[in-house]
Amino acid sequence: MIQAGSTDSVISDIAFCKGTVRTFDTKLQSHVQHKMDKLLQGLAIANDITYDMEYIKGYLPVHNHPQSFDVVKRAANELHLRFNDSELMMIGEDFSHYLKGAFFIIGCGNKGKGITTPHHNPKFDIDESSFKYAASEFLKILEIEKVF
Repeated sequence: MIQAGSTDSVISDIAFCKGTVRTFDTKLQSHVQHKMDKLLQGLAIANDITYDMEYIKGYLPVHNHPQSFDVVKRAANELHLRFNDSELMMIGEDFSHYLKGAFFIIGCGNKGKGITTPHHNPKFDIDESSFKYAASEFLKILEIEKVF
């Protein structure tokens, strides 16, 4: 997001930029931060301006714990649910900080009902009939883990 001023007829003396950088490698995250700072330094020198950069490193990348992943996959297979072992996804969650586990996504769209808008969109909707599959998956995981 870039914001500079509040009207189209005045050149603002201040601009504000905000965004998200996601990587799977924490070293690459630091490299991106360094390169952004160098770019801003160059812009500041070239345009005789000043800048402040606040770079907040958010959540770590989510990596599924192998044993937890196997339980999730086994539960889906035992329930005859479709299981897609996907490529890497740019998911950022506080989940990554506090437990060894597995992050999985329950499909909640439905092309037949026109429910296709992705997350983080004001038109996002959920096919509530998907809840029964999510609940059965969680219950099966608990059963496999002998929680009850």
